[in-house]
Formats: sequence, structure tokens, C-alpha cells
Amino acid sequence: SSDISSGINAEYGGENAGQREKLKVVEFEVAKKRDILSRTKQARDALRIDNVKQRKKCGLIGQESLLRDLEVRKDDSESLTTSIENLQRHHMDLLMQVDGVRQKVDAVKVHSM
Repeated sequence: SSDISSGINAEYGGENAGQREKLKVVEFEVAKKRDILSRTKQARDALRIDNVKQRKKCGLIGQESLLRDLEVRKDDSESLTTSIENLQRHHMDLLMQVDGVRQKVDAVKVHSM
């Protein structure tokens, strides 16, 4: 009976040693992958920070809705500037007409006295 228990212990002891060896290999692989994961996360975070900095530098580039709005406002501004110039010319023409009418009225007043 003790021969049988010695044989069983030897058999399971060898099996346990094999399992421990496999466990060490798996733990080593897990540690390597954790290290790789950690470095990958650090690289990702660095890229995110760089991306934010680049976006701040670029301003409107890559922001289509803001660029379109800027274009529309620029076109509107140019159109309004043209309208103002036309209205100013028209105003000057009207002032000149009023001045001409005043001169004629003054001339009639002078002749009628």
C-alpha cells in the first residue's frame, strides 16, 4: 500500500511540476503583454496630446462647417461693402441734384426781385 501511494505521489508530483512550469511560462507571457499594453497606452496618450496641439495650431483647417460659415460671411461682407459704395455714390448724386435745384431757386429769387 505504501508502494502504491509513493507511486501516485511521484506521478502527481511530476504532473504538478509540469503544471507549475506551464504556469510560469503563461505568467511570463502575461507580464510581457502587460508591459506592451502599458507602452502602447503611453504612446496612445502621447499621440492624443499631440493631436490636440496640432488641432489648436490648424485653426479652421479641417473644420468644414466653420470654413463654410467664414466663406458665407466674407461673401456677405463684400456684398454689403459694394452696396454701401453704391449708396454713397447715389447719396452724392442726390446732394449734387439738391445743390443744383437750390442754385436755380436762388437764381429765380434774384431775378424776381
